[in-house]
Amino acid sequence: HRTLDFIETHLRRPEGEGFNHELPPTGWRQQNPHMHLTEACLAAYEATGARMSRPSHLMLLAKVQGKGGEVDEALRALTAARAVSEETGERSNAAEFHRLRGELTLLKSQAPGIEAEAEACFREAIAVARRQHTKAMELRAATSLARLWERQGKRKEARAMLAEVYGSFTEGLDTRDLREAAALLGRARNR
Repeated sequence: HRTLDFIETHLRRPEGEGFNHELPPTGWRQQNPHMHLTEACLAAYEATGARMSRPSHLMLLAKVQGKGGEVDEALRALTAARAVSEETGERSNAAEFHRLRGELTLLKSQAPGIEAEAEACFREAIAVARRQHTKAMELRAATSLARLWERQGKRKEARAMLAEVYGSFTEGLDTRDLREAAALLGRARNR
């Protein structure tokens, strides 16, 4: 578990420490040992026969792969996470599953309809988070949707939706997700 915590910490660092983001996508896997480390940790975990938290681990792999430009592989890992969730009934990451699928969908293609597909994922993530009463996941999904809307020129709608979710927090304002939402709100206000 410590290794996976280490990887998640490196993914969340704003400066990306530990990951070489300057590489072209083709050389990313070979020059970033974290990809291999993540896969090795998952393989070792799966070899034990344990199933608990496996969807979370597969979603972590999907994040790492998506960050490295391996979007098809990331979507496969996400599909596997969903299958395990269905099999085991583990639903704690359901909102994050939909949000991450939306983010990966946007990375996959610029084809017509992709943004609508991603928006549907983000909206489902928000709906799931609300049903599960997970405000942090709702904020994360709302931030993803607001980013998409901002790119589409829907700044007023993005700001109103995100401000409503952000405004429901009274503590933890220094967390990464809340800082990111505040920055997005600040940019929207200044335009």
